[in-house]
Amino acid sequence: MKEGRRGFIKAAAGAGAGLGAIAAMPPAAAAAETTLQPWWDARPSSAKANRPVAIDLHAHWVPPPYAKAMADLGHPLGNPFPLELDIALRSNHILEQVASTNCCNEFSNQLTGGKFAYPWIRTPMTFDNDLNPEGFFEKFSFDFGNPIVKNVTFTGMQLLFNEISGIGSDGNAIGGQLSSKLQVGRLVTMTPAITILNWNGADAIAQAAFPVLPCASATATGCIPNPNTPAVGTPLPPPITPAVRLINANAFTNASRIVGTGTGQRRAFVSGFEYAEALLDTNVQTPFKRFPWRILLNFEKNLRAKTPVGAPSRQDQAYWLETSIGQQRDKNDLQFGYSFARVEQDALISQFNESDMRAATNVLQHRVFFGWQVQRNVQIALTHWLGRTLNVNLQNAAKPAGLPAGQQDPWLNRSQFDVVYRF
Repeated sequence: MKEGRRGFIKAAAGAGAGLGAIAAMPPAAAAAETTLQPWWDARPSSAKANRPVAIDLHAHWVPPPYAKAMADLGHPLGNPFPLELDIALRSNHILEQVASTNCCNEFSNQLTGGKFAYPWIRTPMTFDNDLNPEGFFEKFSFDFGNPIVKNVTFTGMQLLFNEISGIGSDGNAIGGQLSSKLQVGRLVTMTPAITILNWNGADAIAQAAFPVLPCASATATGCIPNPNTPAVGTPLPPPITPAVRLINANAFTNASRIVGTGTGQRRAFVSGFEYAEALLDTNVQTPFKRFPWRILLNFEKNLRAKTPVGAPSRQDQAYWLETSIGQQRDKNDLQFGYSFARVEQDALISQFNESDMRAATNVLQHRVFFGWQVQRNVQIALTHWLGRTLNVNLQNAAKPAGLPAGQQDPWLNRSQFDVVYRF
């Protein structure tokens, strides 16, 4: 018989209550209730006489009524570990051990699987702040007493992004990051990081974000042709069911191609994707403690980019520069900042990076931002975005409908007001 977790807990609670009831009985009555040899006095002379007929199911938690009942029966549990007497502490301890393993002040490591916050250092240029990756990561961190090199950390990641049958092979992104924390003098802290992330089976993303649809007319191209009208009296063929767009994120701006034939056509990337990224995060303490100065530099190159049709060269590089004064940590903290991004068409996969820019790739973007930490868990932010498409002549470029040939994409001005509440 299979017992669900809730039923098992109820049964255990009932057993605990039963033991409590036995403990509450007078000694004579308790003795009359049972004449069997107690299990703790059993000493089988042969292993065959004590073959197991049940599976031992146990948990590292001792319900207080059970511990009291055993003590009242004259068989106390000895000196149980404190966590075994408190279910809340035991649960938290188990979750902490499953999520990560930490050892010593000088060395720590984390082994995590599931959906998690970003464990590696990055900017929104490569991955949007609103996303949570899914898969596995391993982090190994070493602290040092060196006056300059304070820490070295290696992070490995195996991210899963396609487990849907019928859209190509299962996809993943596998890579790692090497980072360090440097103390340069008394006021400057620098965090350099180098990252490699290789995307396997990425074409599933292209089809899921920008599926190939049935042709709207007999002369249309880049679409699935509809079946020909049969002769009079012949049954009509079933209509083609349009593919569903599964990723409703950024507009698709990468170079793409159509692979397959007939109704099996699907969209694929022109380029492969392997991110090679360098990042430098510098923090400078100023005479005003609540107004540190931060400079963030990020360069990324797609090592598997190919030159798209009509492009002057490989579209494989991306840059991000950000600087700010202030912080957003304590009540009434203020922060002012500016960032600049230049992302070529196939430098990145356009579905996962910053979603508030003029376009995900093939874009030139400025941002000015201000933040006020009203409370420790309430933040007010004002952001102004100013951006345009880099090259409107590239395939899938973001541009206004009817833009005359040879004219540059006009600057898009947009202001954004956010109130962020953290639970």
